Amino acid sequence: MLIASEGEQAVHLVEQQPVDVVLLDLRMPGLSGIQVLEKIKAINPAIEVIVVTGYASYETVLEGLRLHAFDYIPKPFSISHLRDVVKRAAAQRQGGEQQGAALAAQQLRELLRNLGVVSDSLRQSLQILGQVSQSLQRDYANLLTPPREALC
Repeated sequence: MLIASEGEQAVHLVEQQPVDVVLLDLRMPGLSGIQVLEKIKAINPAIEVIVVTGYASYETVLEGLRLHAFDYIPKPFSISHLRDVVKRAAAQRQGGEQQGAALAAQQLRELLRNLGVVSDSLRQSLQILGQVSQSLQRDYANLLTPPREALC
């Protein structure tokens, strides 16, 4: 568990350490919670951020949703509720990584399949060019080789 007492310190920790879930207060020294949320999502959009605040306003909730905050928990809160939300956020983060890996594997399979199609198409084109080249050589061989008497 990492702890930061101000926004800039939190951003620095997220830049330096792998983080899955962040509990973020809207009011703290330095950067505002919304500014920290924005910076965290810029560093790694997959990090789940739970905003914990006693000062939620309509504007901050909308801004948090725009920035993809996982959830808002108003103060005072129960520890069991906070624990449940953190577990859900961690599961979401883990599921997102697994989905990301599955998507990457699917994209790789599709890329390889497309490369196979391109390779087959290129091979066929080269075969056709080879046949055309042979046909041209046969049809125009007399134009390509000088007459024998010129060789003497």
